[in-house]
Amino acid sequence: MLRYFSFTFLAFMLVSCSSTQSGRQVMGLPWSPMWIMQTTEDEKIRYFGNFSEIDLCIRWDSAQDRERQYIALALKSRGKDPFMCRGNSSVDTRTRNQINQIKNDLEEEQRKLRRERLWSK
Repeated sequence: MLRYFSFTFLAFMLVSCSSTQSGRQVMGLPWSPMWIMQTTEDEKIRYFGNFSEIDLCIRWDSAQDRERQYIALALKSRGKDPFMCRGNSSVDTRTRNQINQIKNDLEEEQRKLRRERLWSK
């Protein structure tokens, strides 16, 4: 039983290792807590160098603040606007939808007022 456990543990350790852009082996898969602790700031930024701008923007939508920081730095290192993906985020989409809903409600109220004025004459 101990042999089985040690073999499984060793296999897990080997599978869960990843290499950074510099070729250094670190524990954990990219963006796992162990990987974040063991990689340098430059390695985290270079990690996003493999992604296209479209992929970075797609990833931005589901990323947490810390990861978004590195996405922005990777875009900046390419000479792009670090917040170019920001307009695509779900928060901005939700805000746009709320603004559109308010505009629609306002237009509907204005139509009702015009009808009331026409009927009151």
